[in-house]
Amino acid sequence: MQPQRGRANKSAAKAFLAKVYMFEHKYADAKPILDQLIGSGQTAGGQKYTLVNFEDNFNAATKNSAESVFAYQASVNDGSQLNGNYGDVLNFPNGPGAPGGCCGFNNPSFNLANAFKTDANGLPLLDTWNNGTVVSDSSNLYTGNLDPRIDWTMGRPGVPYFDWGPDSKQWIRDPATNGVFSPKKNVYAKSQAGTYSSTETAFWGATSIDANNVNFIRFADIILWDAECEVETGSLSQAEVYVNQIRNRAADATGWVYSSGSYNAGNSRYSSQTKPADKYKVSPYPAGTFAAQGQAYARKAVQFERRLELAMEGHRFFDLQRWDNGTGTMAQILNTYQQVEKNRNSFYYTNPMAQFHKGVNEYFPIPQKQIDVENSTGEVNLKQNPGYN
Repeated sequence: MQPQRGRANKSAAKAFLAKVYMFEHKYADAKPILDQLIGSGQTAGGQKYTLVNFEDNFNAATKNSAESVFAYQASVNDGSQLNGNYGDVLNFPNGPGAPGGCCGFNNPSFNLANAFKTDANGLPLLDTWNNGTVVSDSSNLYTGNLDPRIDWTMGRPGVPYFDWGPDSKQWIRDPATNGVFSPKKNVYAKSQAGTYSSTETAFWGATSIDANNVNFIRFADIILWDAECEVETGSLSQAEVYVNQIRNRAADATGWVYSSGSYNAGNSRYSSQTKPADKYKVSPYPAGTFAAQGQAYARKAVQFERRLELAMEGHRFFDLQRWDNGTGTMAQILNTYQQVEKNRNSFYYTNPMAQFHKGVNEYFPIPQKQIDVENSTGEVNLKQNPGYN
C-alpha cells in the first residue's frame, strides 16, 4: 500500500506486462498474470480490484477507484495550470451552453451507436448491428433495445447529458458533417464546473480542461483480456463467465441514465430511477452459449464486448491492430466501415476516398528525422515501416 492512490504499483506493472503479452499473442504467458490480478490484484491504495459503477470510471469525483489499475492523474485549480486533462480538450461538445463550450471534435459515429443495439434477449447483434434502422437517425430511427452503456459513452439527441439538460443538436459544430453525437466519457457535470473543471486562464480553453483521470488500464480491461486468453488457450465456459461479469454490471439498473429525476455528480447516479432514458435491455449470455457455439463465436463475442465496454477510450485501433496479426482483418473491418459511412454524408462526414491498406496502415510511419539520427554512423539500426518508403 502506498500513500499516493494513483501511483503505479506492482499490480499495475504486471498488468502492463500482460498487455505486452497480449500484443505478442502470448496468451499462455498472459493468462497466469491476469488470473492473479483478478484474484488478488490491488490498487496502490490497497483496494482489491473490482468493478465499480460504470460512470464512476469517468467522473473526477470518484476517480482512483477499485477499478483503476493505472491512470494518468489529472488535477485542476492547483496553481500549476498544467496538471489537468489536456487530452480531451478539443472533444467537448461545442457551442453556447455546452459542457466546456468547445470544440466538437472526435464525434462518435453511427456505426458505434448501432453497436449498442441488443436483441429481444438483451444480447448484442454480433453480425447485424449495422443493418436496418439507425440509432438516433431521425429519418430512419431505430426503436429497439439498447445497451445502456451507450448513454454514458456518447451524448445523443434528447437524452440527458448529466445535469446539463438534454443533449442538444446546437452542441454539434456542423451537424451536416459531424453527425448527431458528442463524446461523453471524461466530460464533467455542470455542478462540477469550477471545481473539477479549470478556472485557470493560461490556456485558451481552460473550461475544457478538467480533473478527470485518463484510464490507461482498468479492471474491466483485465477481465476481458483474460476472457481472450480463455478463448485461445483455456475454457470457453470461463471466457463466458468473464464476459458476463462485464454485462451484469451493465445490466444493473441503478447505474443507468434516466429521464426522470436529477443527476448526482457525487455518485454518478440519477436520484429518481423511474423512467430510463431509452429502451434499455442488456443481459448476460445464457450459461453454455460459448461452449455450444464454439471458439469462433466466443472470440467474436469477447472482441465485441471490448468494443462496447471500452468505446471512446482509445483502445479500438490497437485492439484491431493486435487481432489482425497479418491476416488483413483490420483492413477489412475499417474499409467496410468506410464503405457504409461515406454514404451517410448528410449525417456524418468521412472522406469518400479514404482506404486502409493491408500491411501498411496497421502501423504509423517512423519519423525520417529519427531514422537519420539512428543511422547517422552509417550502420542501419532503424528501418522505415513497410509501405512508407
